[in-house]
Amino acid sequence: SPDSIVTNNLFTSNGNGGARIQSADRAQVINNIMRYNGIERPNSAWDSAGTKITRLSDALVKGNLIEYNYGTGIWYDSSTFRTMTVDNVVRYNGSGVFVEISHDDAVAFNIIHDNNYGILVSGASDTRIYN
Repeated sequence: SPDSIVTNNLFTSNGNGGARIQSADRAQVINNIMRYNGIERPNSAWDSAGTKITRLSDALVKGNLIEYNYGTGIWYDSSTFRTMTVDNVVRYNGSGVFVEISHDDAVAFNIIHDNNYGILVSGASDTRIYN
């Protein structure tokens, strides 16, 4: 639902992923810990993530610790628009941040290290990555 806030949670040891945010314009994912998700070893190419965010606009992902997930740390997919990913620590995941099939997204001022890939961008337009 629009204007949802996910804050100050621990998402750990879940079968497929930590948090799935879908069709929730202006969602905020702030100050959470997401670790060791994807323990059932699903097909990480399809869905496994610390958090997967799809089909929404104007989301904010800020101040999270996202680590040791089997798949991607933060994954934007299927028509996200104008998202901001800022001030997160994303480490020891399959991929750190994946921006896929999205438009006008920004990834800024994060610490992203020791993932298989730091940041992946595929099928997206007007993605901005800076520090």
